[in-house]
Amino acid sequence: MHIKFTLLTTSLFLLIPQAQATTWSYSPASWSENAPEILVYRKSIDDEQARFDGIKYDDLRRAVDLNGKQEKYFYSDRSTEDDEFFYWVTDGRTMLWRGQRVMNPPTTPTIDIASFRAYDRFAVDKYSIYFNGKRVASNLGSSHVDLTTLRMNAGRNATTLADNNTLYLKGQPQGFGSAHNVEWLGEKSWDACGQIAANLENKPSDVLIRFANHIYLNGEPLSADANSFQVVRWIPNSLLIYRDKNGTTRHIFGGRKGKTVDCEGPFIVGETDVRWQKTGRSEEQAEVLPGVDPEHFRLLTDNVAQYRDRLYVDKLSFFGEKQLEIVTLDTPDLVINSRLSAGIRHGYFIRQFGDVQVFTPAGTLHIRSDEPDYDDRYVYTWSRSQLYRHASGCPQESRFDTDAEGDSKLTLVDQCLKN
Repeated sequence: MHIKFTLLTTSLFLLIPQAQATTWSYSPASWSENAPEILVYRKSIDDEQARFDGIKYDDLRRAVDLNGKQEKYFYSDRSTEDDEFFYWVTDGRTMLWRGQRVMNPPTTPTIDIASFRAYDRFAVDKYSIYFNGKRVASNLGSSHVDLTTLRMNAGRNATTLADNNTLYLKGQPQGFGSAHNVEWLGEKSWDACGQIAANLENKPSDVLIRFANHIYLNGEPLSADANSFQVVRWIPNSLLIYRDKNGTTRHIFGGRKGKTVDCEGPFIVGETDVRWQKTGRSEEQAEVLPGVDPEHFRLLTDNVAQYRDRLYVDKLSFFGEKQLEIVTLDTPDLVINSRLSAGIRHGYFIRQFGDVQVFTPAGTLHIRSDEPDYDDRYVYTWSRSQLYRHASGCPQESRFDTDAEGDSKLTLVDQCLKN
């Protein structure tokens, strides 16, 4: 039985794929046997960035998050083409960010550790709003951040946040009521490779909005005409090609700085086309998929992708030869965002390693986020590669219960309770 879950990234930067990671870490250091330890922030053993007197490494904790929780442990700050994460850390008296003490300007209130709350690059205390380790605005009066309604993005992006009243661009409040004048145009995770298998909530993302007759990407205004703005191609953390009344513009940004290939696997999602590697791993042996716009080509797993009403499946034949299977969905506007999805007449199960299973449910297939999926006769669970269906007299009342060990257990109901 498979319980629907999100893969949590709990390990260190060593799990960051592909790109070479640059990391910085806090550690205790002593230069002689009798000398007291001091806190050091360094890029490597021989590349010291800063020293901090009066701060003990064992006292360091992550800053309290927006939900009021504080984690004891934190990992190395890191930065790659595909990921980045920096921690606000404190010993209860001093706040540190990227190897520097957070110090407010002389004419402003000092940092208040007790009320300090952090989310990615954004943070607040009862007096101030912070971004990237610096105080950027007052948190008093009409610009006060309402933490109870502050909405975080689907991915990890703090450049563009809003509560019920105010929009914050890189921490700067845009005026009371500004949240009501924002049009959210889109968000793209930096990890566009295999979206079903990834925990995108823990991955950095790009956010595109329209506000005050301007287009903003990650809190920065673009030189675009908002009324005629259209996205042509958006490669996260790299390239935004857009069209407006003045023509077509290539806007290069982020750590990838114009890199034009999203993912390099069986499907090569480029700037202008999508190619399938029919044999080997060489781009010269890849064939272009005709009529496919890369902007709307979504990689679901390493070898399954969706383009509009079609699934493209890279698979091996019985004889071990690569094949490309195209599955036409029975629902033109169906968006596959789970391993199990429901069309009008068919269900679609995406195996983590393998292909797509198309099946006919008994009646309408109902997809639920926190409880088992079901149709008129069966309840559905799955493992990574296998779909299971369980007969039930009342499928809609099936549920997941937690046992004494904290594991989820499927509970089937034989007969529906009468009202």
